Amino acid sequence: MALTEGDRNSLYVYKFFDQNNARVQSAWSRFKFSSNDAVLGVEFIDTTLYIVVKRADGIFLDKMRLEPGKIDTGSTYRTLLDRRVDEGDCTVSHDAPTGISTVTMPYKAYTNSTIDIITKDGLRIPVATQTNGSNQVTVETNLTGVEFWIGERYEMLYQFSDVVMREQTSGGGEATILAGRAQVRYLTLGFSNTGYFSVEVTPDYRDKSTHPYTGRVLGSGGNILGTVPLEDGDFRVPVYSEASQVTIECKNDTPLPCALTSAEFEMSLNARSQRFS
Repeated sequence: MALTEGDRNSLYVYKFFDQNNARVQSAWSRFKFSSNDAVLGVEFIDTTLYIVVKRADGIFLDKMRLEPGKIDTGSTYRTLLDRRVDEGDCTVSHDAPTGISTVTMPYKAYTNSTIDIITKDGLRIPVATQTNGSNQVTVETNLTGVEFWIGERYEMLYQFSDVVMREQTSGGGEATILAGRAQVRYLTLGFSNTGYFSVEVTPDYRDKSTHPYTGRVLGSGGNILGTVPLEDGDFRVPVYSEASQVTIECKNDTPLPCALTSAEFEMSLNARSQRFS
């Protein structure tokens, strides 16, 4: 983990995989916190990351458990929310005449963060009102006796680099094909144990198209009402844009898990010339 002086609400993450005394894979990513937050320090103890964060209402010690394969007790996945607490850490009151339940959280929420509530059997409860600087939210559902998670929504975002085509050179290496038009036709994403994600395709000077995957696969044995389906498979998305003139992003702003395992592009090349050696 790395912090920077000029970007105090971000935590930069370096992940790597070593095999046979060689680093075969590495990547940088970023955890971006609320714009009102300032990360003062971080430290690992075993697989738990402890984060000291300064917020508008005080200094907090947060923890993030990063061990692989972590799931919630009695569930098949882990509900993904920042500053997540359950009903035992909150106070719930219900007004029967209006049908409104008020949830009092152990911390305050602000307008630049969105509070989400999801029951422990996977039902998302829409928040009706959320007041800036308050530790209370209301919902139009009776939450008395209901087991739930509550916390701040965050978005996972992955943006693909420009897609290029390469060819073998006489020296045994690879060279990027620069002549001609490289057209991306389709993107196929492989995923595992996933409940939701969306793919946004934005060609230059044209409208964005959004392609959501909801985990509900027609005919699947895991598509059962009242449960959260987690599927493995492939998701094919039309792109139909020139490779250098399109932005492709994968997003997930829900509490449901998402694990993208591979990406494959189907392309065509209209070459204006041919290389000879």
